[in-house]
Amino acid sequence: MKIYNRLGAFGKFILLAIVGGLILGIGLSPFALAFNQVKTGADDAFANIQEANLSGALSSPTTLYANDGKTELATFYTQDRIVVKLSDISVNLQHAVIAREDQRFYQHHGIDIRGTLRALVQTSSGNQQGGSTLTQQYVKNVLIDQALQEGDPIGVYEAKEDSLMRKIKEAKYAFEVEQKMTKNQILEGYLNVVPFGPNVYGAEASARHYFSKSAKDLTIGESALIACITKSPSVYNPLTNPDVAQEQRDLTLKQMRDQGYITENDYEIAKAQKVVDMLHPSNVPTGCKMAVGEEFFCDYVINEILNDPQYGETKQIRQNFINRGGLKITTTLDLTYQKHAQETVSSYIPADDASGIAAAMTTVEPGTGKVLAMAQNKTYDPSATQRGSSTAINYNVGLEEGGSRGFSPGSTMKVVTLSDWLKHGHSLNESLPRLRYPFMNNTFACNSQSEYGWSPKNADGGKSTAVPLIALEKSWNIPFIQMGQVLGLCSISQTAKDMGFVDSLKGDITNPKYLTPQMIIGNVNATPLTMANTYATVASGGIHCNPVGISKIINSDDVEIPSPDPGCSRVLEQNVANTLQYAFKKSVTNGLANGEGIGSYDVGGKTGTSDEAWYLWSIGFLRQSSTAVFVGNPDWQQPLKAMRVGKVYYGGFFYPGLLCIPMFRSYMTAVTNDLKLEHLPFGEPDQSLIGYKKASSY
Repeated sequence: MKIYNRLGAFGKFILLAIVGGLILGIGLSPFALAFNQVKTGADDAFANIQEANLSGALSSPTTLYANDGKTELATFYTQDRIVVKLSDISVNLQHAVIAREDQRFYQHHGIDIRGTLRALVQTSSGNQQGGSTLTQQYVKNVLIDQALQEGDPIGVYEAKEDSLMRKIKEAKYAFEVEQKMTKNQILEGYLNVVPFGPNVYGAEASARHYFSKSAKDLTIGESALIACITKSPSVYNPLTNPDVAQEQRDLTLKQMRDQGYITENDYEIAKAQKVVDMLHPSNVPTGCKMAVGEEFFCDYVINEILNDPQYGETKQIRQNFINRGGLKITTTLDLTYQKHAQETVSSYIPADDASGIAAAMTTVEPGTGKVLAMAQNKTYDPSATQRGSSTAINYNVGLEEGGSRGFSPGSTMKVVTLSDWLKHGHSLNESLPRLRYPFMNNTFACNSQSEYGWSPKNADGGKSTAVPLIALEKSWNIPFIQMGQVLGLCSISQTAKDMGFVDSLKGDITNPKYLTPQMIIGNVNATPLTMANTYATVASGGIHCNPVGISKIINSDDVEIPSPDPGCSRVLEQNVANTLQYAFKKSVTNGLANGEGIGSYDVGGKTGTSDEAWYLWSIGFLRQSSTAVFVGNPDWQQPLKAMRVGKVYYGGFFYPGLLCIPMFRSYMTAVTNDLKLEHLPFGEPDQSLIGYKKASSY
């Protein structure tokens, strides 16, 4: 009875079944009846257990690639595992795990009665032994992995619990596996699924982790060391407990020798080497910290999946999809664009600059929505909680995408009003209604404000008015507000939405409770991604696409699954878009953005400055790209004036020409030179949308 009490649930089950069978075999009664009941109960339990479904891919890392589909950016996993064929695993390791875990592996049919009895005898003497075959261990670990992938903690518990029913299930499943799979298939599965260290799973990942080599190149000593770890991945971890690990390695080597897998000479040579001298660990960072120079873009892509219900009903399921799905994700990131974007923001404003100013830059491809580059001068640190040179916040995107609340885009928002103006048949040289100042709230259709009036001024402090084209070139506010009175806020906000503008704090800009005249001149919350994408609608000739960072996803079965849909559609007629290109090209060459042109390329764009020069912007576009450059203090509203940035001291209030325009020019000059981009001209403007027209009415 003392021996019996020491046994685990499976040991008791096997012992009772074996002894019961022996008693029945020799006809001993009345004890035979009791053991027959045990055996019958076991048979009934087997019969009532549903057939196991052990198919499906194991949890394995997800890898992000640049748009070439080859350059690896980052790897994500909960379980570090690289699934390989048995032929890619050293025979030394195959022999080591068999000698250590299941020396009769090639003789039994899933459960080894002789091995179990041996384990029972050793357990009775105080030396705890498992007795589970490699097949049983394979079954157990696959069930655990399936439950983890499904986010089923109860399933994980049931696959691990030390209960009689779990052992019965495991035994039945082991029998089933042996009938469906060859021994080598089972061994391959085992060597890919079991843990060989804390968060290190399978032979290939463990070989890289401990020895910086492939599993096919493991020596006898290395194989013996890895094989012993799975008994207790934390206790036998050679990186943290080398002395304990060495004892276990030597035991495995002895077992390999005794079972004829290695010679006495092999044994002595391998045993003579100290574990600490064998180890050559690879501690490669995981996640977006791997993507040096592309960290914030990587973070954007991961949030793109986490926010998309097509990849799972809940965020946790979608996180498992990333960390366990073994996906190959080809992103839209262009390495040339990204390299120059990151170099530009970092060189103009270093991460640790005493000014505390942030610089962010995003480039979107017109007509596709593909994000080609996303850079930020601050150092990426997911754990950062304080202001400084490091941050977890991506200033290029909004809150839901792991970013900020957004920043006022100033006059860059005028692209929306001008687009709506031309959409309704008005022209660039149309005279505006007589100025009635201050602006009364009841003169703006759909205005949600109840205040009596509004008294804004132009950037130069006056309240001059002019035709829209001149107003754009001079970046005057008053004429655009007059245009807003003609159009109404409902119309302007709908055009903003159609062109891709999303308020990063409030969401849908067409929401009636958020409609105010101030939105016309930039009193909204914008991000570089939103602004680059809005202007991309103009650059594309009127086609709006939702921004996307993913172009292709291949699952662990090498099957392509749907990637995020940019949902491209025409929102501006071609003649309207062509005329806008013409207007914003003139804004670049004749207006405040003078000098923003890039060589002989057609370039359009607009600058913007928020109240008190808190935030500065420059948006520029070619036919092939639309780029937003942002500069400002992201942590609090601080006027940018009279301070040193980098090595240069700037007196007075900052304006986009000090930093944003030079950054855009430097960036695009480098990109166009490196890529030898084709000189694609803007479309021909519609003369009817340029010519003089009489004054509009409110």
